[in-house]
Amino acid sequence: MGFTLYQILAYFFVYSVVGWLMETVLVSIQQRHLVKRGFLYGCYCPIYGCGMCLIILFLSPLEEKPVLLYFAGALLATALEYFTSWSMERLFNARWWDYSRKPFNLNGRVCLHISLAWGLLALLIIYGLNPALDDWLMGLDPQIAHPVLLAVSLLFLLDLGFSLWGAFNMSGRIRALSEILDNARVLLLQNAPAEALETLRARLQSLRPAEMLTGRLDWLRSLMEKNFGGRPREALSERESESARRRARLLKRLRIFERRVLRAYPHFKLTRINRLADQIGQQLSKRRDEQERNRD
Repeated sequence: MGFTLYQILAYFFVYSVVGWLMETVLVSIQQRHLVKRGFLYGCYCPIYGCGMCLIILFLSPLEEKPVLLYFAGALLATALEYFTSWSMERLFNARWWDYSRKPFNLNGRVCLHISLAWGLLALLIIYGLNPALDDWLMGLDPQIAHPVLLAVSLLFLLDLGFSLWGAFNMSGRIRALSEILDNARVLLLQNAPAEALETLRARLQSLRPAEMLTGRLDWLRSLMEKNFGGRPREALSERESESARRRARLLKRLRIFERRVLRAYPHFKLTRINRLADQIGQQLSKRRDEQERNRD
């Protein structure tokens, strides 16, 4: 495509850092305190690096057609953002950003005004930033620039490895927590009044992710004891005993990665827990409908 590997890597890291700076400034202003954005430990957001590289590689031929470039850039970057949100949710059982409250959103993963901003960013890259970046790269001494880029790439891969390890650990914690809660849901559905299920759903909707991830389940034990008398251990789940020690290790204090993610993403959601709360709501509605039919 007329680009060297050196150029592509340089584009990726430069625009990842630029994207991180932009995200950090915007979110810090919105939250009114400093927020260090990003999935990784370093000061870069790879989604921006990937998005801008795709725009440069595939849309540079549209340089003479700015209107088409704008819409193609918006569409390409929006597709990347949607796929990134979807894949991270499937991998880690959590949603890192959510546009559900924004107008014209698609499943809360992308929204219209962000897509329009992606199009403007594509114009800025093609007509302004990237020509200047190319001139700067051409002026660098390859004997210095190439080893530096290699070192940065190795550090990035190391960062990526540690971050993925932390994210998969967090995902395991979310799975363990959701199993405990789902076991409680099944038992309450079979043996407890609707008020107990409603209490469980309300609690799941009100607790913050940090409270969930640290396994603060005293409220759940109290709920089970209230509805199952002197059998709290059995009520929590017969299946829980075989993995209780493993789960107890998971449901402790937040790790460094988890604390950082919760600070970086104010709209972070535990989607497994949210789906469980929705499922309880559906079951309550079904139970009410059945009771009304029986009365009739």
